[in-house]
Formats: sequence, C-alpha cells, structure tokens
Amino acid sequence: LSINTLKYFEIGFSEAKNRIVIPVRNHQYRVVGFIGRAIELDQQPRYLYNEGFKRADVLFNLQNAKRYSDVIVVEGSVDAMKVHEAGFPNVVATLGAQVSDFQSKLLRKYFDTIIIFSDNDSAGDAMRSAIMGLCRGKNIFTAQISQGCKDPGDMNTIQIQNSINNKQITI
Repeated sequence: LSINTLKYFEIGFSEAKNRIVIPVRNHQYRVVGFIGRAIELDQQPRYLYNEGFKRADVLFNLQNAKRYSDVIVVEGSVDAMKVHEAGFPNVVATLGAQVSDFQSKLLRKYFDTIIIFSDNDSAGDAMRSAIMGLCRGKNIFTAQISQGCKDPGDMNTIQIQNSINNKQITI
C-alpha cells in the first residue's frame, strides 16, 4: 500500500504487539474500534480486535463511502484499502464474511447500487448470497476475483479495475 493510502486510512503500528493498527470509524466518523493486523506469516491470530468492538455494528470506511450512490463491498479492511488505492473510494468492508442485519440496513440506507467483491471461497459465496438476500430491491452486481487470487487484497491495481469495471448484474 502507498504512503498516501496509509495516511488516508490513518494506519499506525504497535511495536508492543508487532502489528499494523487500523482504526475503524462508524458512519458518523467516530472511532469505534481498532484492528491489529499481523505482519509476520506465522503470527496468530492474523487479526486482533480490541475488547468490546463489534464488527457487526460497522462497515469499515462507510464514513467516506457514503458520499457515493454506489458502493463496493469487500470482506477485509486491507481489501478495502487496495480497492481504494485502485481508484474506488466508494468501498466498504464487512470485516468478515458474515453480514449482519445492521450492516445490510446501512447498505440499504446509503446506497442505490451495491457491487459485491467477495473472497474467492465458500465464505465469500455465503457473503454474496447474504447481501443479495438482505438488500433486495437495490441494483446488485458482482465483481470477480482474478484467477489465482484469493481476494481483492491479492490483486494488483489493473486486476481490481478490470474486475470492477466488468462487474456482472446478479439475477
């Protein structure tokens, strides 16, 4: 990720935990939690969340994305940062494959068009199905993960742009 992207998302680093620190803001721009992202391959768990933080109560980056009528929905915060860096600031992350009723309510409230850019696995399939069911009545599209990639975070800028620009309408 570029320095500009790290600044935009206010990314920090915890020397004590040896983790990247990602602040999470709600739709009113208040910090509601922090994500500690592992930087070592063998570091477990990969993500740590502060005590009391409820991922189901927030969409990562909604405070910025809600200015747009359409949104790109990804699973992880790093996926959202990569999509943003590829030129799509209208991205939010569910912070996992589970989509809560509250998250779907936020999607329905703020956006007319939803582009689902979920991970290339069974959890991603479940996320896509959940959003399609919970957001009926909205224009819903899917963007495909490039071959050989697991999620948008594994893709380069050109691949992300091609996937989103060639989105497919869901039936």
